[in-house]
Amino acid sequence: MATVLAEAQCQVCLDCLRDPVSLKCGHNFCRSCIELAWEYQDVKFPCPLCKQPRQDKMLRNNSQLRNILHEAKLYHATEKREREMPQCKEHSQDLKLFCEDDLSVLCHICNKDHQGHNVKPLEEVTSSQRRRLRGYSLFLKKQLTLYENLSFTQKKSEEQLNGMIAKGRQKFLFQYEIVNQFFNWQKEVCLFRLADDFKHIQQNILTNKMAVSEYITTYSSVSKEVVDMSVMLDDVKFLTGLKKIYVMCEDHMAPPLSSIQLREEFSFRVNSWYIYPPLEEMRKNFQRQVTLDPEIAHPNLVVSEDKKSVTFVTGKKILLPTLKRFSISPVILGSEAFSTGRHYWEVRVNDKPEWMVGVCAESLSRKAILSSRGQNGRWTIQFCNDVYIAQASVSVTLELKEKPQGIGVYLDFELGEISFYNLSTSSHIHSFLNKFPGQLKPYFYVGRDPEPLTICAFTDYK
Repeated sequence: MATVLAEAQCQVCLDCLRDPVSLKCGHNFCRSCIELAWEYQDVKFPCPLCKQPRQDKMLRNNSQLRNILHEAKLYHATEKREREMPQCKEHSQDLKLFCEDDLSVLCHICNKDHQGHNVKPLEEVTSSQRRRLRGYSLFLKKQLTLYENLSFTQKKSEEQLNGMIAKGRQKFLFQYEIVNQFFNWQKEVCLFRLADDFKHIQQNILTNKMAVSEYITTYSSVSKEVVDMSVMLDDVKFLTGLKKIYVMCEDHMAPPLSSIQLREEFSFRVNSWYIYPPLEEMRKNFQRQVTLDPEIAHPNLVVSEDKKSVTFVTGKKILLPTLKRFSISPVILGSEAFSTGRHYWEVRVNDKPEWMVGVCAESLSRKAILSSRGQNGRWTIQFCNDVYIAQASVSVTLELKEKPQGIGVYLDFELGEISFYNLSTSSHIHSFLNKFPGQLKPYFYVGRDPEPLTICAFTDYK
């Protein structure tokens, strides 16, 4: 075998062939050596040994020679190990035994400490252990392939995510540009109408000045004539002219004056569709299943079995008062707490004479009074005494063209936005922008009437 290894030398590196390849002339070289020898060749690629030229860099793998060299190396290494048998460091004896239980090499003295173990001569276990190791090698190759595929999948997912982010950014910039163009256009329209109104008012003021000036001139003339007649000595002439003077004084009408106020059509209202997304989009992307928390409910509130509906019951209190419950107003909170993300839910109020829905800080006082204006930690829409109020630290009276049978509540925690929608008209009602103090919970004031307040299924207002 040593002779075989000596003959199987690469004539470039003068070492045993590694990954041998064959040329058409029959000479064999290491793949890396022949590629290095041809690195700076552009046209012809000669054999480093016989100088026979080639027209291309095509190489033929010599698998048979590679396998022969591999076996020769293994045999040579085994033969060399047998010639140079290592010795036990503790007993200075040849290591000729192998314990398969402890996977350790032993001398005949060490073997005494491995009584009852599966101990065999080295030559008997070497081939079996090699086969076992090859099995691990196949397993590791499979695992390596698996993780390489996983790495490729992760890279592909990263590329897809980057693409989605880029598209999302492009879409956002496009939508922002639309909104920006819309507001610029509305600004120009407003300024044009204002300028046109100003011009119209100036014309009316000039017309009014001319009419008043003419009126003053006429009455000045009449006044002078009245004075002159009042001192007239000729009685017949005085009495004859009285009719004309009386007619001028009593029948003369004040000049009509043109309006100098802004015309009604100048009033400007932003189209909320450009600012707030449609309900269908929020129902599709951000809808949340909200339930009621009976442990927080006011003692006079009855919660349905599915925790979706609540009713006020007069008379005897249904639930025992606890520190968790609202003790003054008939209020109940949702079971869910939100501290991140975007969420949307709907509440059916029907024709209840009073109600309030929205969100509140989880730490809201259980003795909070409904009518306490300017209270922090609560953002709601309220209906009471036929008046709609958006109530937070600052309260705003709302004017709704149509009475809502249901209210949609949209929360964007990171943006600090709470928006309310009229489900009867699918229109935006009001929005709050605020930095929230912590976790938020859905808030429901039920009122003291027997009509229930219900959290909707999302098919109720399609």
